[in-house]
Amino acid sequence: MPWQETSPGRFERPLDTLELFFKTIADGGAPLNKEHWAVRVCAQFRSTLPADSVESALRQAWKTMRYDHPQLAAFAKGDMKVYEVPTSVELDSWLAKTFHVAPAMTADDLLATFEPSSLPTLHYLPHTSEILIRASHWCIDGMGALQLLNNFFKALGKPRQIKFGDERRNLSPSLDEIANFPASTTDEEDEAAIRLLKKYTSNMPSIGLPTELSNQVPGATRRTELTFTPPITSAIISACKARTLSVATAFHSALIVATKQLAYSETLARNYTSWGTFDLRPYLRSPYSKPHTHPVSVYVIGLPISLAPSDFSENTSQLRFFYKQLSSQSANTPLPSFFRSYAKKVTELFSHPLPPDTQAPTEPGLESLGVVDCYVDREHGDGVEIERFWVGVEMLTRQICLYVWTWQDCMTLSVCYNERFYTADFVSGFLARVKGILFVELSVDSA
Repeated sequence: MPWQETSPGRFERPLDTLELFFKTIADGGAPLNKEHWAVRVCAQFRSTLPADSVESALRQAWKTMRYDHPQLAAFAKGDMKVYEVPTSVELDSWLAKTFHVAPAMTADDLLATFEPSSLPTLHYLPHTSEILIRASHWCIDGMGALQLLNNFFKALGKPRQIKFGDERRNLSPSLDEIANFPASTTDEEDEAAIRLLKKYTSNMPSIGLPTELSNQVPGATRRTELTFTPPITSAIISACKARTLSVATAFHSALIVATKQLAYSETLARNYTSWGTFDLRPYLRSPYSKPHTHPVSVYVIGLPISLAPSDFSENTSQLRFFYKQLSSQSANTPLPSFFRSYAKKVTELFSHPLPPDTQAPTEPGLESLGVVDCYVDREHGDGVEIERFWVGVEMLTRQICLYVWTWQDCMTLSVCYNERFYTADFVSGFLARVKGILFVELSVDSA
């Protein structure tokens, strides 16, 4: 169902299938005053703005983002998503709730303080010249966060006058609507959804990393990363092309080998079983397939992956099919109609606690963001430049989430993990292991 004006200036639509899934996950952390999978994107920047005007310019750019992407101020009421056109007083109130300044703090300091928020928030860290945007995953996905980051700095570099009142035209429709998913599903679609989900449920438990710490309650999310120089990045890409591998396939294969080396035990688990995320924007009709047009949305799907972990070569053979399973789709080819039934069944699966005596999953997962230069520009207007950025999610489980992307000719491998389950040394050592396997298998010289 599309957005509808239910009273003057108030617009509503139902949360769609995937938004409900991510909201279910988010609400699960409420007893701990935390939020699993909340999305965070951070950028360090330079500008020629006078020091005393930077904060006000950032506020204006954030206000512009609300106009361009009104979902930044939308909230959930039951199973409905609600947006209200603000008065000037309400707009000031929204800014006060969502724009924060953190003097003398770093992004890592800030991450440890986050609590759930009903609205996306922007945090300015003048000490390090960074901004950090945080939002619930039912509001935005990782690729959308990158595109929102770019739009924000575009508004900062080229400010413009805006007047609220007609921003409803910028509200993003749900994925269910864009993809023309049926309101009800057939028996055949339900059966297809069950077959897909069984790739996960029938192959558990998965091999995983040894949980280094014995804590039961999660703490703060931490992150670390490896960034490769342009020559090494070029060598990795060339080696992948020579072997007809995608970068995601190569990194995922190395990750599985590293996990097997650390924790594989045939008496406990025979498969590597996890999830992979696919950005659906390239498969949607225009304008939703175009970058930067509807970033504050959930146009993504997670699909199960399970394989018998082997050496690097055998892993890549199995992973090729996984990463190509949507390759036959296009903006002119409807997404599989059973995706809606599948998303509902995944929501049901994650709504229930693990059975007693079931070991919590600890397998690492990988998300590839590709060449981010397609979505994030370095320079914005006169005198505004992004120096570096990162994107990630908050983790409350014993799993760790790895991201790989390339930007400005440098490839980055970034990982998010919970400090109560792993030490920084263990995670850095795991990243080094993945890197070492990758370089050996691709014959990349790290010198």
